[in-house]
Amino acid sequence: GFSDKAVVHKAFSEPLTDEAKDRLVAELQEHIGSGNPHDADALKLALERIALVDAEERYVFVVTDGHGNGPSKLADAFPLAAKAGIKVLGVGVGEGMAYVRAAYPRHAGVERIEDLPGELKARIE
Repeated sequence: GFSDKAVVHKAFSEPLTDEAKDRLVAELQEHIGSGNPHDADALKLALERIALVDAEERYVFVVTDGHGNGPSKLADAFPLAAKAGIKVLGVGVGEGMAYVRAAYPRHAGVERIEDLPGELKARIE
């Protein structure tokens, strides 16, 4: 979520059903603008968790509505992801798009959170 702590919105073991996608979008809408996003800490937690998953391809999507901050440096996480073969995509929502373009080597942006599922699908196909 968009806050000063990492929030897991979907467990890797949970199937990505239409209901799970709807719930994810609803949870993200609820958190937009609610805090100071700690992108680096959230990304590092996601990398630790996804590294344990046996999969052909592994993706981490970091969805943010603004300037990430916090005690960790975002740039330090990208080499960890690359070494583990994990693809990281930063996704800016609304005003967060400019920050994401500057901070994430791979990035996307949407004006409205409702547009997120289609954008993510396009990026992984």
